[in-house]
Amino acid sequence: PRAINQAIAKYYAPGMREEAAEDVSAKSANSKEAKSGKPEKTVQKPAAKEVRSKSAPLTEDQKRERLMITAIATCWSIIGTVGLFWFLNNGLVGVQQIMIGVVAGAVVFGLMKATYAR
Repeated sequence: PRAINQAIAKYYAPGMREEAAEDVSAKSANSKEAKSGKPEKTVQKPAAKEVRSKSAPLTEDQKRERLMITAIATCWSIIGTVGLFWFLNNGLVGVQQIMIGVVAGAVVFGLMKATYAR
């Protein structure tokens, strides 16, 4: 079994493995159907994921997902900064500490927008 898996990995790209398995199962189902005369029930597998290079442009869904992750990171940086001030000041947080948290969130947003969510 290990030699078979190594041969499959050597000659088939990761995205092609599922397609090749589907082709083989479809051919065997057709041959069984021809012999028995009755159609067999086959389970349709979802289509294989598209293999993309890392340098390919992002799709709209990927851009939207990255922007949402950036927004979540920004919110948590604000919450974390203000929470740190709350912890260090024994439960007292002023406007200045909140503003520092907002600035920290803006920095995180700017960095992520420039590097991650382009």
